[in-house]
Amino acid sequence: MREHTTLEPWELFEREVARALNGFRILRSEARFESAPDVLVHDMNLVVDAKLRRGFTHHDFVATIRNKYCTAGQVPVLATRTPGDRDAFVALRLEDFANLLLIIRTARATIAAMKNQREPGPAFPLRCDSNDRNQSTKPKGQRP
Repeated sequence: MREHTTLEPWELFEREVARALNGFRILRSEARFESAPDVLVHDMNLVVDAKLRRGFTHHDFVATIRNKYCTAGQVPVLATRTPGDRDAFVALRLEDFANLLLIIRTARATIAAMKNQREPGPAFPLRCDSNDRNQSTKPKGQRP
């Protein structure tokens, strides 16, 4: 391992991404170019490769969408596709993506809690209305 304990900027960024997405950073040996993702988010099946660069064009596009079209509480999203390609991609801010994952996790937890919750039985015995011809309370042998 390294002799110094100071993390490189790209390592700090990987750590930031892992924390934001509630994932796990993949640590590597000194061979920095091992083939492995940077972050795994198991509960969402996400495999993340974090890249720290001086500039990305899509960052400018997302910023423009936010400044030009969004009001408070709206999330700017850039959708792109290369002509002739079937795959389309979306880009959004890490904070907004983390918030979407939180919403999904909360919804999943709520659904799981509802499934595990037992419905209480009736507080009193159910009775059929004597006028209900399909559920007669008269003894057998008598017509309803």
